[in-house]
Formats: sequence, structure tokens, C-alpha cells
Amino acid sequence: MIKIKYIAVLICIFFSACKNQMKYTEIAGDYTIINVETPVNISIENLIGDYDTVRLESSEESLLKEIFQIYIMNDTLYILDHSKTTVSIFSNTGKYINKIHTVGQGPDEYIQISSFSIDYINKQIVVMDAYSKKIILYDRNGNHEKTVLLNFVPVRIASTTSGFVHFCSEPKATPPYSMFPYEEMETSNVHFFDKKGNFLHAAKQDDTPQTIEIRSAHALINLKDGTFLYQPALSDTIYIVNENSIGLKYVIQSGSAYKIPSYKDRQKISFSLDNKNGREHIKNMIDDKYLFSWGEILDSDDYFYVGFSGLLSNDKVKVYYSKSKDKTITVSSNSIKGNKILADIFLNTPLVTDNKSFYTVIPARIMYDETSAGKLPEGKMKTFLSGTDIDDTNPLLIRFTLNDSIFD
Repeated sequence: MIKIKYIAVLICIFFSACKNQMKYTEIAGDYTIINVETPVNISIENLIGDYDTVRLESSEESLLKEIFQIYIMNDTLYILDHSKTTVSIFSNTGKYINKIHTVGQGPDEYIQISSFSIDYINKQIVVMDAYSKKIILYDRNGNHEKTVLLNFVPVRIASTTSGFVHFCSEPKATPPYSMFPYEEMETSNVHFFDKKGNFLHAAKQDDTPQTIEIRSAHALINLKDGTFLYQPALSDTIYIVNENSIGLKYVIQSGSAYKIPSYKDRQKISFSLDNKNGREHIKNMIDDKYLFSWGEILDSDDYFYVGFSGLLSNDKVKVYYSKSKDKTITVSSNSIKGNKILADIFLNTPLVTDNKSFYTVIPARIMYDETSAGKLPEGKMKTFLSGTDIDDTNPLLIRFTLNDSIFD
């Protein structure tokens, strides 16, 4: 991959509310270009190096309906179940530890978990409730520590050592109406706040001004050094953000027949679940080999991953970048060879990565199909599925690694 040096522009932002001069730190560094190549001719059996099955403990207290998001901290799994408004805590072997489920309208309760993240530096669980406009902080075991009230409806929040960062790629309100209390927030994607929830400054001008009604939990990645990776809606750029700066980290480009939406493309794209014309426009672009990333990104010390698998395409295109070998491979679900059931499992969206391992969930269509196990080759995946009581089980996790030789 190509690594390119950049110097971030020093930006000073003045605003009357704080009467202080706020500025980003000047950054010198490099970013990596991720090429989307022609999909490799490979079988799923040769793509995967090794895997483990993780059966999450099932009880009345620990039962989940669906897994929306996972974080890992100190070999502990933190799992968001949107449908149950719960963050459940398990060991990395699946043993139940505790859960956060304080639903209500009290000062330290939430109505709905709109998003959650992990603060690796302060060892905290960060829960955000858009309905009640609050951030609730818990310790690593799920015990309440602090509640912060906001004066706007948040989209996605992460915690820093000195405050909070708010990430937004939402359609902007038409003047004189406003989604946010400060003008700087209306035209930008990244907003900085202090520990009390007071607005400080904004960054990253929004380049998807039309209605985009798709968000992904993966669009914001909390890294273990306290920084964040953020991909705005449909963007070809992944930014690295900390409490006082923002810069480029990865830029996605095509090295094949695939096309990546340009800045001008993103200015024109509108996607609304109720807008047939918008859906048809994107469908036509997909037919023309355009790839859309809805924020399906993961990053670790070993790999960077980006997936292209939107609502209107049956093809799942996945790009894995090996940092040690400085090389990418592109995989397509339409051209992958080997066992179909194994391919459906391992090409399901990975929810988190931990060093060399990726975690995904066995799709419900496979888990609840009694014929699936019989279509698998002999081995631990077949044994795992065959031994599952689907009437009394949590979603099934798979932890897998890539076959490192595929990057040679």
C-alpha cells in the first residue's frame, strides 16, 4: 500500500459562547491508501486460518435477542442488544458476568441505548441516550459512575481523557430550523465537548449534505490508545481523531473495475427508506460497479478491514489490509469458492477485531435452519451447530483468523 505524508492545516475556531481561542494541534504523519482490487480466486477454507466457537451462557438474566455491536476490553466482551436495550458483559469464553439495563426516566437511567462505546484509557463503558439527551458512564463491571446532560439530540458519542467527541453524518435541518444549538455543529461531522457536556469546537466539514438514512455502529472505532477512527457516511476516507486533533488515516481507492463514490457523487446521493427515487439511484450505481461503505470498518495492530455490503446489493465485498505485509486482498461473496454455509458464516459482517482475531455472529438464517449443520463438512463448526438447542440459546459467536499466507 502507498503511505503518503500529510500536514494537517492549523485551524483556529472562534466562537462567542466560550470567548476562548480553540484550535487543533498541527499534525505531521502519514496515511495509507487501501486499494480495492479484483477479488481473489480463493476458497473459504483457504481464506480462514483457524477459528473457535464461542457459546454465550444462556440464562434468564443473560439471554440476548440480537447482537448489534461488540467491544473487547481486558479479554471481556461488551455486547449491545438494541432490542433489549442492554449492554451485556461476558468473558471471552462466553461466561456471563453482568449487564447494564437501567431503563427509565430517572436521573441515572436511560430510555434507549442509542449508541455505546468503550473508553480504553479510563476503563469505562460509555452509553448514550438520544431520547433523554444524556451520556451515562459505567465502570468496566457495569456499575454507574456519572451522568452528563446534553442540550441537543446526539448521534454517536465517545469519551476522551478531557471530555467527549460527538460524531454525526446526519442530514442537516433546513434554515431557520436547526438540529443543533451551535452553527458550527450544523455543517460539520465532528464536535468536541468538555467533561460537563459544554460545546468547545467542531471539525470536518460534512460532504454528504443530502438525506442519508443509513448509519452503522462500525463507523466509529475506539482504539486502545484512546484515539478514534471515523468514517463519515459513504466517504472514501477514514479519519483518526483524538481530543484535540483530526487527520487522515486511510483513503480507499479502486485498483480494479470497482468504483468508489467521489466527492461530487456524495454531494448528489440521497438515501431515504421512503424515497424510491433515491433507492433506485443507488441501485443503478451498484449495477455500474460502485461500492458503498456504510461505515463497516475495523482496525487492530495487525489488520485494517473495510466491507462493502449495502442494503441494495447481494454481493459482499470485503477488503483486508495486512499491516505487517503492507498488502490488501479483496474477497467477494459472489465469487468465493468452497462450502456455501461456511462462506455465509465467515463472510458475515465482523463486529470486532482483537489483534489477529475477528468476531462474527452465525447468521440467524443458518442458525435456525435445521438442515444447515448437515451441509457442513465434518469438523468443529458442524459439531457446534449440531449441538445447539435453538429454542434456548444466545446468538452464536465465531472467532476466526485469516490465513496469513494469502497476503504473500
